[in-house]
Amino acid sequence: MKWLFKFVFTLFTLTISVAYLFANRNELFVDLQKVNKDAIKKEHLGIFFEYIYYKVNGKLGMSAQEIQDRGFDTERYGMPWEKHQYWFLFHTCSKDSIKEMKPWHYGYNPKGLRHYAIKKDAFNGVAGFEQEILLDSGKTFDFYIYAMGTVDSVYLDFIDRKGDVLFEKNLGPLPHDWKWHKFESKIPQFNQHKNCKIRIYAKSPGELHLDESSLMATDNQYTLRKEFVDMLRQLKPGLMRFPGGSFCDYSTWHFYDHIGDRDQRRAPNYWFFDIEIMRMDFGLDEYFKLCRDLEIEPYITTNFKSGSVQEALDLLEYCNGDTSTKWGRKRAENGNPEPIGVKFFEIGNEQWERFSPEYPTKYLDYYDAMKKKDSTIKILVNGFHWDGEKEIDRIFSVVQNKADFFSWHPGYAAYPKDKLNEIDEYNIFAYGSVATQKDIDWMKKALGKYGSNIKQAPTEYWTQFMDLDDWITDTSSKGSTLLSGIGDVNFLHSFIRNWETTGPACRTLFLTFFFSDTAKNGRRVIYASPGYYALKMFFNSHGKDYVHSYLIDSEKVYAPTGSKVNFFDGASLFDIVTTKNNDTLFIAILNRSINSPKKLFINIPGFEYGSKVRFQQLTSNSFYDRNSADEPFKITPVEFIEKLDSTVTLPKHSYTIISIPMDNINTNVNFNDNQTIQDIEIFPNPTNSIINITSKVQIVSNIEVYDLYGNIVKSFAVPDYNPINLNLMSIPQGIYVVKFRTNNTDYYKKIIKID
Repeated sequence: MKWLFKFVFTLFTLTISVAYLFANRNELFVDLQKVNKDAIKKEHLGIFFEYIYYKVNGKLGMSAQEIQDRGFDTERYGMPWEKHQYWFLFHTCSKDSIKEMKPWHYGYNPKGLRHYAIKKDAFNGVAGFEQEILLDSGKTFDFYIYAMGTVDSVYLDFIDRKGDVLFEKNLGPLPHDWKWHKFESKIPQFNQHKNCKIRIYAKSPGELHLDESSLMATDNQYTLRKEFVDMLRQLKPGLMRFPGGSFCDYSTWHFYDHIGDRDQRRAPNYWFFDIEIMRMDFGLDEYFKLCRDLEIEPYITTNFKSGSVQEALDLLEYCNGDTSTKWGRKRAENGNPEPIGVKFFEIGNEQWERFSPEYPTKYLDYYDAMKKKDSTIKILVNGFHWDGEKEIDRIFSVVQNKADFFSWHPGYAAYPKDKLNEIDEYNIFAYGSVATQKDIDWMKKALGKYGSNIKQAPTEYWTQFMDLDDWITDTSSKGSTLLSGIGDVNFLHSFIRNWETTGPACRTLFLTFFFSDTAKNGRRVIYASPGYYALKMFFNSHGKDYVHSYLIDSEKVYAPTGSKVNFFDGASLFDIVTTKNNDTLFIAILNRSINSPKKLFINIPGFEYGSKVRFQQLTSNSFYDRNSADEPFKITPVEFIEKLDSTVTLPKHSYTIISIPMDNINTNVNFNDNQTIQDIEIFPNPTNSIINITSKVQIVSNIEVYDLYGNIVKSFAVPDYNPINLNLMSIPQGIYVVKFRTNNTDYYKKIIKID
């Protein structure tokens, strides 16, 4: 028994605090002997930039463009589907002297649908077009507009709601050559943020034609608001899906129309859901530059529904071709000289059976052609995973193994119509990983029928507190709560745990993640939800190596009697992911307790307890506490350095990442085998019931299972079959030692029993 005493004594002194020997709940065992090197990839830490009206464009969008319909392309009473108008005629002279000639075609932008024009006969007064805008104080702006006609000069001013002039300028004389001329001006800072009107007008008689205009803060980055890009930069995502959503499958997304000169891009684009105008000032060229500068891997969705295979091939060439190719040369001319090296391409977005029953067959045309052009790229097929295995079979019975990933879009939702109580609503998001794991498990099995290399890819994931008929508006105050962020953690942890079978995992940016709103004082504020801060914690504090860790003794949670939500019954109180790099071990812990702090014993063999480590922690008094335009930083992580004395107390509904220097861990301590025996294998480990022993040599003694006190808790006679199956169902969770003898040699191995 000398070997066992030495083994147990070492394990006690290095991993077990004396006080904890008498407790039996909430223990995490971190197994630094079981590590998957370079398991966590950039695509596991992805985001999704989706063109959603009022989220990218518009007064409260992330685009730095303050002017809506900057190309004067809309007409409220023009096409049957047009119902929005942004520019309006104004004048201070007789109506009889104004001949409105809008809209006209053949503007400065050949890809624009219209431009506006007026004819003014009167010598007195002014006439032109105006639009309501919102301007931030403390910023300067760059303005320009293209004009032609016969008036003397083009004028610009800004007026507040009282009609007082905030800024006025004669942009310069207009040549009477009937050619388009660009007029520019720097707009100085305003002392206060203003809801105001921008006006472009003439004072003299004549015609004034207007097209492509722009008003953007000079601190914009890639045509986006600086505040938004700064948050992206701090988030440090590994991958970005673009442009995605329904937007990408309609005439809105033909890449030919959204590259090069921004004033020569297609306009207008109508967003499918509300027939709202979109403008891709942040197009493919800007996206490439953003990804390059922020070290984000690009990921492109192709236009399937209104696109073509040839367009997809041209897009692939624009992304990855060198300058000897037509589209590679065009990309270089547009400011990106080097091939981008896009690895991931998805064929359409959410092409489900009720939308595109022919999708699987036509998808193959895209797959074959694109793989022939570049065999190194990865191609994603998409489907309606809520239909379960039926949808997998619908797609892959045709596609077979011609896909690298199956793209699906999971979300955690609490619909107001369901009238859930607070506890049930909390449990949907706090235990979402249970449901996500079930989805991953059945998809893994279903996809395995068609090829061992096909992975699942949650290319859009989100949380939701709106009913389906209006969820896109993202106006529920619960969207920016800590509870929404807890849902994000459940998603992220699920995908990291399943790193082997998970491809691109992308959190949608503009649903319950980033917000733009006006504060009570009228100021526009861009802010982030607690989910952003939770993902930022992990994205910035993780290792590439996946470390296996196990809750070998943890409280289980069950739904209250009468609950409408009980899918998680028997789940652990904690959700934990452990990673490392050469310098640091990272332990990410979600404490799901709804109403009280919880203690967790962290068992790290070889760790020098009492060492100082870094804590990052995200929590709040109520899980309904939220960030808002008036309190944008109400829920943000706190960071502190503290000694780790084996047991940590975690606040209720909190997310904590503990960063432990590897210098404080003796990784030479090996608690696996006392010697290496190639002819014996024990699996699975950890186990919840059965272990199997496969042996090519004869086992000559009973097989004994010891606890850490040296007590025999199980003894098995050696059967005459191989592999040997041992049932450990009856023993509690914990760490045990299996011992047997082969040819006068003692053999022992640590095993972990979990529920």
